[in-house]
This record gives sequence, C-alpha cells and structure tokens, in this order.
Amino acid sequence: MSMITATARPMIRDVQKAVAAEFGISLEELLTPTRTVRLARPRQVAMFLAEELTGRKRSVIADAFRRDWKAIKEGVSRIGMLIEADPDLSLRIERLRLRIGTGAPA
Repeated sequence: MSMITATARPMIRDVQKAVAAEFGISLEELLTPTRTVRLARPRQVAMFLAEELTGRKRSVIADAFRRDWKAIKEGVSRIGMLIEADPDLSLRIERLRLRIGTGAPA
C-alpha cells in the first residue's frame, strides 16, 4: 500500500513572524491598525504571503490580522501590483518565500 504525504504548509503566525523580522518591526506592530507605510507595507506583504503559502481562506487570514477579508483582498492585490514595479520588494518577498518555505529561522 502506497502512502502519499502532503507537504506541510506554514502557519499564518510563521508568515507574520518572518515578515516582521524581515522588516524590523515587532509582531504587535504588524498587527496594529496603524496605517503608516512603515507598518502597512510589511502587513500587506504578510497578507500576500499568508494567502499564497498557507492555503487558508481569506476569512481565516483576516482573523489572524485582526481585519476583514476585504482588507486582505486589497493588501494582496496591492502587493501583487508592487512586485511588478519594485524589484527590491520582489527580491525581499522571494527571500521570505524561501525562508518560510524551508522553516529557516526568521
């Protein structure tokens, strides 16, 4: 009998911690309602990666970020557009994908 094992997906909290570390902010700052670019951009990156890497529904991701699903949709969309225009952000996100995907310390 053959057994197929699924690759473990990261938890939303793993994504949040890795992004906070990458951007030099605390986890609490990442989750705060403050909308300054210094905090909003990392939060949007974390939302983007949480959706991409965890396979969780937007409603679950929204709860983890203390927001509604529309905020997740907007953040994911914004980062999707910025990746195309900002090579530095694109590289940063790729670094995070690798770090989170391999379980390397944040």
